[in-house]
Amino acid sequence: MRQFLTQLGLQAVDIQEIEAIFTDTITFTTGQFFIEEGATVKGIGFITKGAFRYFYNNDGADITRWVALEGDFVTSLSSFIDRKPTLEHIQAMKPTKIHKANNIGVANTAFFGNISLGYSF
Repeated sequence: MRQFLTQLGLQAVDIQEIEAIFTDTITFTTGQFFIEEGATVKGIGFITKGAFRYFYNNDGADITRWVALEGDFVTSLSSFIDRKPTLEHIQAMKPTKIHKANNIGVANTAFFGNISLGYSF
């Protein structure tokens, strides 16, 4: 995680603050879910090993809409921000390890103030 944050050009003090937020290390087996449709996301993870696929069900068919790889963040962003149930599943594609931050505030952390996830809030 530190290498990724350094590549973004963050200062050491900001990196330390962000690392302090991501306190849980969680491993997932192939097929295990980070979140399932209908649940509300309570955290965001940084993938250090493995991959997740984001998908939804359309008339019985799984439609993959995104794959998150090592060095990516994982969360259902709309569920995380709005604190509403997600419409998608996020599932490990192979053995996967993340560092997870739980229940962090979107507007008041160095994490969201300094890192662009490619989304506009």
